[in-house]
This record gives sequence, C-alpha cells and structure tokens, in this order.
Amino acid sequence: MSGFLAPAIKLMNMLSYAQKFGVISFTFFVPLLLLSYAIIDQTYQQIEKTKLEQSSLHIINEILEISDQATLYRDVGGVASFFSRPEINDEADKLSTNLFKGINSVINENLSSPIADELESKKKPWRTGFDRSGESRQPTINDQYKGYNQVVQDMIFSASKAAQASGINQDTDANVQILLNMVMSDYPAYQANMGFANTLALYAIFEKYISTEVYNSLNDAYDGLDQTQKDMAKKHKSLLKNERFKVLFEKEFTNIEKSVEEIKYKLDDEIVSAMSVEITWRDFRKYYLDRTVSIQSIRKIALDEISAILQVRIDELSQKLAIVAVAIILVMLLIVYLYAAFFWSVRSTVGQFFNAAQKISRGDMRVRVNVESKDEMGELTGEFNVMVDKIHSLLK
Repeated sequence: MSGFLAPAIKLMNMLSYAQKFGVISFTFFVPLLLLSYAIIDQTYQQIEKTKLEQSSLHIINEILEISDQATLYRDVGGVASFFSRPEINDEADKLSTNLFKGINSVINENLSSPIADELESKKKPWRTGFDRSGESRQPTINDQYKGYNQVVQDMIFSASKAAQASGINQDTDANVQILLNMVMSDYPAYQANMGFANTLALYAIFEKYISTEVYNSLNDAYDGLDQTQKDMAKKHKSLLKNERFKVLFEKEFTNIEKSVEEIKYKLDDEIVSAMSVEITWRDFRKYYLDRTVSIQSIRKIALDEISAILQVRIDELSQKLAIVAVAIILVMLLIVYLYAAFFWSVRSTVGQFFNAAQKISRGDMRVRVNVESKDEMGELTGEFNVMVDKIHSLLK
C-alpha cells in the first residue's frame, strides 16, 4: 500500500498544511460542484422544455383556428365553384379574405418563431389550392370538396409541425397525448365528415333538382354523419372513464353528439327525403354552424387542460430546483465549515508543538502542549508532554 501511495505521499511532503488542504479541497469540491451543476442544469432544462411546450399551445390553437376559417371557406367555396350566383360567391370571397388575413395576423404575431416561415411558405400554395377556377376547379362537387379539404388538412399538419418543434407531441404525460390527439386528429376527422355533409347540402339547395349522382353523395354524407356520431360516442365513452375528463367534457360531448344527430336529421328532412328543397342555403348553413360551436369549446377546454398539466409540472420542477439548490448550498456550506474547523484544528495543534519545541530548544522545560482532542493529535500531545516531563526529571 505504501508503494502505491508513495507518489502522493511524496507530493504531500513537499507541501505546507495550507497547500495540502488546498489540494484536497480542490479535488473534492470540483467534482461535487460539477455534479451539483449537472443536477441543477437537468432540472432547469426540463423546466425550459415544458415552458416551450406550453407556449406552443398558443400557436397550435391559432393555426387550428385558421383551419376552422378554412373549413368555412371549403364548404362555401366548393359550392361557389359550380354556381355563378353573386350571393354565394360574395360569401366565398369574404371568407377567403378573412382566412388569409388571419394567416397574416398569425405570421406577424410569431415572427421570431419558425412557424412564421412555415406559414409564409404555405400561403401561396393554399391560396392556389382554394382557387375556384383553373387547375383547382374539379369536375364534381365531391372532388372539389376533397381538393379543398386537402388544403385544410395541410393547415392542420402545420399545427402538428408546431407541436413537433416544441416536443409536446412526445410529452410523457398520457393525458397530454390523449388531449392533443383529440384536438389534432379525432375532431378534425369529425369536422371533415360533417363539412362534407354541409357542402353537399348547400350544393343540393342551389341545384334544386337533385341529380342522381348528388343524391347518392347526399346518402353517403348522411351515412358519414351517422358513422361520425357512432365514432364520437365510442371515443367519448372511453375518454369519460377518466374522472378528470368527465368533469371537463361530459356536457360538451353530449352537446356535440346531439348536434351531429340534429344535422343528420336536418339533412334528411330538408333535402334527402324532401319532395322539394325549400330551405335556403343561408338557413341551412346557420343551422349547421350553430351546432358546431361545441367543437371549438371542446378544443379550448382540451388545450387549457394541457396548459394546466404543464403548469403543474413547471411549478413542481421549479420547487424541486429550489430545494435542490438550497440543499446543495447548505451541504457545501456545512462541508466548508467542518473543513475549515478541521484545518484550523490541525494548524493550531501543529503550531503549539512548534512553539513548544522552540522553547524547549532554548532550555525552557516547563512548557507543555495543551490540546483538548481525542484523535491521534491528542494522543501525540499526551506522549509529548510525558516525554518533556521525563527529560526534565533527568536534567534535574
């Protein structure tokens, strides 16, 4: 063992006690400080990541609101592509203007975010995709709806990219993932089926004498609403097993399920099974829009709940960070305090031995070392004093 320690012993023998303690302190405190920094930094990074996820919810919501405006244009603009009547075309133009104003507003509000560049690059393709003439004009209302709905889906995909950029789509909280999937996947799919029924209804109202092709499509839209209602009910039943979700969503889930059923029956009574179409397109559209507001309410509740979950995590991590920081500081202060006490204890004892040795060398045999310690230095003190006594006795 002495051979293994020989280099260290040699080094220590070359140093004063102050230097020895300095070397030992440095080699002890540096790793401790690095470890403490790693723990604090990891917690801090978790807080910042969660804050980034939380802030992305605002952008995600803004893009989904844009997609809501796009669905309004999709349903009306698709019909306007086939009819030259000013009332429907004017409405489509107004919806298109509002849509791209909304896109520009989101871009201006988020200039420092990569999503602004994403939306800016998508504006022209989206505008082209929503054209009511040229290559975007399709031969049938079904195809027109599909083309326009693809633009809507691309907007929702931009919201997904914002979620991916912030990392919230990979959040470890199960409820966050469930709610995020609901607002960015489940409900957009429901809205697409409902929008198809709305578009077909408006088209049939303008067509007046419903062709066989359109009639078949209306039946498909009716079946789509029926399936949407069933899918909603199944999804909602699963979600409401969660007590927290039950408190948040039970009323809104009931409302939207009822609304889909009402739209389905309205479509059947006023158009599919009617002897003649009497309802105006504005009345049917108002009836439809009044019964889809629950979708926006559900999304707001879901995003607010995600934000609340993330805020709880931020608060817990911040508290943890404060506790860890205080604990580390207190531990280090205690270590420094005890280390300093140990250093001064050794230094004081060595100093007494040094002073006693100087006095003895000058012939003063009455000097004694007084160290109250139970360690090896205390034992050495006792033996030193016995040795001085014996020398003193011999000299007498």
